[in-house]
Amino acid sequence: MSVEGLTNAGCETIRQEKVSGTSIQGRDELNTLLEFLREGDELVITRVDRLARSIRDLQNIVYDLDKRGVVLSATEQPIQTNTSAGKCFLDMLGVFGEFETNLRKERQMERVSIKVANPL
Repeated sequence: MSVEGLTNAGCETIRQEKVSGTSIQGRDELNTLLEFLREGDELVITRVDRLARSIRDLQNIVYDLDKRGVVLSATEQPIQTNTSAGKCFLDMLGVFGEFETNLRKERQMERVSIKVANPL
């Protein structure tokens, strides 16, 4: 995460964690941050894949933020959930993030299968 980029974007509170964005499970910093946000706040992230790599998780987070009057934006991508174009781009990036995660899992399974099929 680019702390400098978030600071330059005017962020007053910056939270970091070393847990993968493939799931929201076990992401204590994310959960703390989501509970902290109030109407009128803006959640600024560096990139969508840092927030979630599952389209379901991303949509749930964005839906919850929207219901609470919180805007989501990114420093490295043209995303702002208070604009139609920003929402569209967010959804596209979410789909590609999940696609990338699924491809990685498939490649890992192929390597496991190859190693099992060809023991040394």
